[in-house]
Amino acid sequence: MTSIAIVGAGPQLGLAIARTFGSQGFDVALISRNRGKLDGLVEQLTAAGITAAAFPADVFDRDALTQALKDAAAQFGGIDVLEYSPVGVFGSPALTAPTETEPSHVQQQIEFQLYGAIAATKAVLPAMREAGAGTLLYTTGAGSIDPVP
Repeated sequence: MTSIAIVGAGPQLGLAIARTFGSQGFDVALISRNRGKLDGLVEQLTAAGITAAAFPADVFDRDALTQALKDAAAQFGGIDVLEYSPVGVFGSPALTAPTETEPSHVQQQIEFQLYGAIAATKAVLPAMREAGAGTLLYTTGAGSIDPVP
């Protein structure tokens, strides 16, 4: 049995990825912070004949994210694919020239995109290495919600 954990399981990109992998026989673990939205996505996938489950966690809470991935692995017998694509709404940070950019300008995005991805990877990579197989996918769906020219 194969499974995918989708961190950032939103109604656009996350659901499309879940449908694609689920239609190929993958069990789908959906991880996002909103339990109500996750349950609705699980219902849609289940109605399409895809085995799916919700594991609520916020990527800013590294311990909760790690636990959600461990719970998903326990339920599905492991995680074969990690897909990390959280989408957050932080307001529009002012664009600055490279010479004017300060660490504080990008800190929230670094916490969200990079540190969350590191925590998720650390949660699944040891088992993948032990199995000798696994896939890590890092994408972003923010442009689908708020395109920047």
